[in-house]
Amino acid sequence: MRKPPCRRRWPPVKSRARCAISRFPFGLPKSGGTRIAFADRTGDWFMLRQLAVTCALVLVPSLAALLVISLYLSCWALRPVECAWDQQRQFVADASHELKNPADRDSTTRS
Repeated sequence: MRKPPCRRRWPPVKSRARCAISRFPFGLPKSGGTRIAFADRTGDWFMLRQLAVTCALVLVPSLAALLVISLYLSCWALRPVECAWDQQRQFVADASHELKNPADRDSTTRS
């Protein structure tokens, strides 16, 4: 039985490993045919799971740090606005005591 040639990789791999297809002669006809080989993918799934865990371990603290920094910066940016708001509220309170309505002014001049 003649072994099919392995597909060449680029760049060439320097190893003595044979093509996976040629290791599995399942009694195919000598005139040709299709040979099917199944690759073990458990290592791929393990690496994919490990990548997902690593991404989650990096993503969660990064989002927490982003939240803390954004809260700090927003409080820092709103501090002058709060100060101006308090000053305006105090001004309105002081002005309302100083200004008298016309009825009060009339009552004080008649007495």
